[in-house]
Amino acid sequence: MIWSFFRWLAKYLGAFFTAFTLAIIVWILAVINADPNISCPNPTTIPLNLIGQDTNLLLLQEIPETINIQLRAPRSVCERLARDPGSVIASIDLSTLQSGSYSLEVQPQVSAQYRPVRVIETDPAVINFTLESYASRILPLQFNITGDPAPGFTKGATVVSHSRVTISGRKSLVDQVAEAIVTLDLSDAQQDVLADRPILLLDAQKNPVNGLTLDIPTVNIQQKITRPSTYREVTVRVVTTGQPIDGYLLTSITAFPSVVTVFSANPQLVREMPGFVETTPITLTGITENLEQRVFLVLPEGVSVAGEQSVLVQITISAIQSQRSLTLNVETIGLAPGLQAQIAPSMIDVIISGPLPVLEALQPGDIRAVLDLTGLEPGQYPLQPRVEILPLGLTANSILPSTLEVTITIPPSPTATPTPDPNATPSPTPQPTLPVFTPTPTPH
Repeated sequence: MIWSFFRWLAKYLGAFFTAFTLAIIVWILAVINADPNISCPNPTTIPLNLIGQDTNLLLLQEIPETINIQLRAPRSVCERLARDPGSVIASIDLSTLQSGSYSLEVQPQVSAQYRPVRVIETDPAVINFTLESYASRILPLQFNITGDPAPGFTKGATVVSHSRVTISGRKSLVDQVAEAIVTLDLSDAQQDVLADRPILLLDAQKNPVNGLTLDIPTVNIQQKITRPSTYREVTVRVVTTGQPIDGYLLTSITAFPSVVTVFSANPQLVREMPGFVETTPITLTGITENLEQRVFLVLPEGVSVAGEQSVLVQITISAIQSQRSLTLNVETIGLAPGLQAQIAPSMIDVIISGPLPVLEALQPGDIRAVLDLTGLEPGQYPLQPRVEILPLGLTANSILPSTLEVTITIPPSPTATPTPDPNATPSPTPQPTLPVFTPTPTPH
């Protein structure tokens, strides 16, 4: 009996195994047809995590915060993943890295509850970066006070809010820094200077070093500026003599500088000054144009001026403006040969304005009224005359009338007159024939 069973099993084992295999294949095909594998429709954007970065190492490049991955899974799994984007993460492991440059592959991971899933594309697939050691140093601040206060003022005590600074960042940059400088310019200062000044990091060659962090961004500096009692500021009064030539007037007088600082070993002399100091006289007689001249200051005995001992004076001279009315004959230009033009009216009135000396010196021919007839054919035209002014500085303010009527015509041909021939023989003048009177006989 038992042997019969084994013979039967041996006889049908192959068929049984074949049927079982076909059943498995049919089941797999049925599952695939019911829930086929597809590329999930949209790339998934997921955060990129850095794992195990040493706090004493700095990343020198920016690493993307997110990456895009393309997944392949059954349709139902893709639909579930779309509703749960947090189930997919990506990371790069920095825990074993030291200073240096690296290229690491991104490792995306899908939560175990979503199976089967396959990552078919990662963008970017590799992250390139450099790690460098972190360092910090404490440096003393060096203050570079440049420039001098205004004449008569002196530099006093300097008070600063900090005397040192802590710098931190990439070790290679920290090691380059040779000094920390704070600058302040006191040029022409006349009162205390209060300013927040930045800290400048320099290397051994005095080149700026950037890219580091400072624990204090700026330093507050208070610089005292004082003036001894022997100094005083006074205005400059320009002294002139004479007047410009007739037709011109004095417009302005300016001194540079307009205020100077005077001092004396005897403070009483400075206090007794009237508040201004005069210049040596400048002659204006006969001038017709602007004048620029450097002159000295007239100071009381025992008093001196701080800085430059002279001032620059600028004097502006302007011509008196006036007007003049002129009547001008209208001239024509550009009329084609064989044509003639009639202008109505043939004269215009022009009001000219400008400097009085120029107006008084006008000569015949300095101003013309012109009509340009270039290219015009016979006919009537309303044209505006152009006023040409030869002397500079004059302007035509009014032209009356502003429009002229121009008639262009072809002149008529003259009638021909015969010329007698001096060699011709004169013809006799015919004489009138008298009628012959025949008497009529009278009957007896």
